[in-house]
Amino acid sequence: MYDPYDFRRFITAIEDYDLKCDMIIRTIREVENVNRISYCSSGALKARSMGSERYLEQLKQFSFWLQNQIKPNGVSNGDFQLYRDVAEKLIEKGELNESVLEMFS
Repeated sequence: MYDPYDFRRFITAIEDYDLKCDMIIRTIREVENVNRISYCSSGALKARSMGSERYLEQLKQFSFWLQNQIKPNGVSNGDFQLYRDVAEKLIEKGELNESVLEMFS
């Protein structure tokens, strides 16, 4: 069954993007879209019952990490480990310093 609020699916979809030009912008756009769907649309109640609020929080935490390379407060261990996959790909591209991996230890 397709889950429109699957954070892992979102990470997998963007993990090969460039950091500044694509990844951050795509994440911010997803935050805006999910926020609109969750609070400003006729289907808002259904979206929230399907998990849009949790997904929105996951996206905001990820956006914070992308922009600051600091572990967000309240991020789950599972979600934070997904960030590691992204970090490794960005390091390979030379977009992040390898020292960022220390936060995952």
